[in-house]
Amino acid sequence: MFRKYILGLQALLLLIGVGSASPSLALNAQHLRPGTGGTKGFQLYTSDSLKQGQFSLGVVANYAQHLVTRRPLNGGQDQQILDEALMVDYLIDFAIFDWWNINIDIPMTAYHNVQTTPVSVRDEGGGALGDVSARMKFQIFDAEQTSKGLGLALIAQMNIPTGQDSIFIGDSGLTTSFIAAGDWQIHRNRFYLNAGYRLRERENIGNGELIADEELLFGGGWQRLLKESWRFHSIIEGYGFVTLADNPRGEHRVPFEMLFIGRKYFGQNSQWAFQFGGGWGLTEGYGNPNFRTIIGLSYVRPAPTQQIKPQREKIEISERIHFAFDKAVIRPRSYPVLDHVAAVMKQDQGILLVEVEGHTDAIGSDVYNKRLSERRSQAVVAYLVQKNISRDRLQPLGFGEERPIADNNSAEGRAMNRRTEFIVAKRR
Repeated sequence: MFRKYILGLQALLLLIGVGSASPSLALNAQHLRPGTGGTKGFQLYTSDSLKQGQFSLGVVANYAQHLVTRRPLNGGQDQQILDEALMVDYLIDFAIFDWWNINIDIPMTAYHNVQTTPVSVRDEGGGALGDVSARMKFQIFDAEQTSKGLGLALIAQMNIPTGQDSIFIGDSGLTTSFIAAGDWQIHRNRFYLNAGYRLRERENIGNGELIADEELLFGGGWQRLLKESWRFHSIIEGYGFVTLADNPRGEHRVPFEMLFIGRKYFGQNSQWAFQFGGGWGLTEGYGNPNFRTIIGLSYVRPAPTQQIKPQREKIEISERIHFAFDKAVIRPRSYPVLDHVAAVMKQDQGILLVEVEGHTDAIGSDVYNKRLSERRSQAVVAYLVQKNISRDRLQPLGFGEERPIADNNSAEGRAMNRRTEFIVAKRR
């Protein structure tokens, strides 16, 4: 456990050591750093993590208008500097350990349109490389494993100055960010908050007309699996920053942007993710667009499945037991299946004890799922007792998501994991 945190601390100190550069007139106005879809969240972070051996590859394109605006100090009409930009991010995520993920983001412009102003020269085209980003996420607590469904992760990000500063997609030197991500998994909802700090050199564009300095980062989001059979997630995020620079006007601009994203998984093991959506800036500030549209596609390697233990003797049933959504209420369609179990136990008096095992998928917190499975197994036992099966011959057990028999990354696998089993624990 201590070795885990020592490794993470060493990586953080490395980023601090290289996160400095000399100032110049450069500015990266492209703040969007999208996720592939391999973990929860899009621009913001959650405690969700790829598992060791997993990786994800993705490409995300976003078109934004009015990313940089010039406001003359002596008054006058605002002028658009970076009027349009179509950026394409090539993404790689991979897991060194379950708790340590690394992301590489290589952004390029497919199109940019810089206007002629006193601080910029007309430039229109595409194919320019942006600032390459390397991110490391260290999972401290997994929201799906804690008793309250609460999670925590720490993120260190370094942007390398590979971008073209004359078109405002590159900073003058290395920038380093440190972010804490806290979240709460409740049923199919994930709520999350981000807070952090960005170390960067001060940039002064146009003799104080636009000043960038170190920044306080913040944001919040919500993600929900809308319908399991569709494998469709909705994501709403808001994020921004507070620049710690002194503005000649005394203004304290706080750029803040809202995003609305849909994420659809498909493929036999949900290994493909299609993302689409958009957003807009709610406040003024560099990098805050008039509007933004987003589309992306990624491949997510499914996590290795656990080996299934040899099958024990059990009472076979024709189909799984169905319950009301998120409740321990047996649906009438499953009564004939339970009647069959009761008939088998009446006929075979050599069965002294049957363990009624309840199992769930991995949606929701571990503690919640375990309690739900316990209540459902108790409901099954109560039904069998009503069918004149002695209570002494039945033992309800709830295992939640502890014993999957299929991959929880796909709808088909999760359906298989939601099951009730009747294990013959004792025989005469």
